[in-house]
Amino acid sequence: MSLSVEGQKCPVCHAYLFDDDDVVYCPICGAPHHRDCYNAIGHCALEDKHGTDEQYDASVYKREETSEEQEEKAEESNVVRCRFCGNEMEDDANFCPHCRAPRENATANPFGDIKKDTVLEDGIVAEELARFTLINPSRYVRKFFSLNKKNRVSWNWAAFLFPCEWSLYRKCYKSGILMGILLVAAALLTMPMEKALSQFVLDNANYQQVMALLLENSDKIGLLPMVLSLVSGAITLGVRIFAGVFGDYIYRGTAIERIKAINSSPDEKDDLYRKMGGVNIILFLVAYIARSYIPAIIFMFLG
Repeated sequence: MSLSVEGQKCPVCHAYLFDDDDVVYCPICGAPHHRDCYNAIGHCALEDKHGTDEQYDASVYKREETSEEQEEKAEESNVVRCRFCGNEMEDDANFCPHCRAPRENATANPFGDIKKDTVLEDGIVAEELARFTLINPSRYVRKFFSLNKKNRVSWNWAAFLFPCEWSLYRKCYKSGILMGILLVAAALLTMPMEKALSQFVLDNANYQQVMALLLENSDKIGLLPMVLSLVSGAITLGVRIFAGVFGDYIYRGTAIERIKAINSSPDEKDDLYRKMGGVNIILFLVAYIARSYIPAIIFMFLG
């Protein structure tokens, strides 16, 4: 059985109702109204009949479902839907194609108490954040909601181990390029020490042997190479710690800025989310190779 409003009249304007009209129902008696009509008077037009024998009876208007409707319901009951965003998933899909929640979370919200329509800021909701991050949204959506201008600190091991690579992988271009430049510069500061050590045989030498060699030959190596090496280590460690501590907050700001641009653009949203969001493994590999080999190339030409 299902309820149809076809043939009924709105008790406010007395115009006939149709199933595709914007209809609201009285929470007490179930009488259907045009939404605008109901909002205009602010209550059920038949409330004076509530609790009486003349109260609206919805059962009068119930009808039997057609065979086509029954088939549609049967098909719908077999559809796998993501419990977070509510969109349909393929039977063999490992991730929701819309919010990228893992398949095992089709029966549970992967973001805990955060619902898909929970607003972060500027009208941006959790569902949009999950769609933007694409990979591992269950972690990043929760992080984005826990961070703010007063609490910018978290910890990200991937950002700590691969500062510029992770940033470019997540399409945080400005921070990724800046950290890459700092790491390359830090590597270049070790050039004087590399030259000084080249005069010694260090095959298969361990850390203790190298340190002993440096102490024994400090007069030959000189103070400047040692100082520059210490500065290089400090810069490298500082960049890594900064990325590990503030990487999630930087990514949060990037996501908010990009999603606002997507929402204000007239272009196709799916294309914009692919271009502006998600990840780029190619940039990760390029950044890793560049950071590893650019200092060596410079050493080769300047050495």
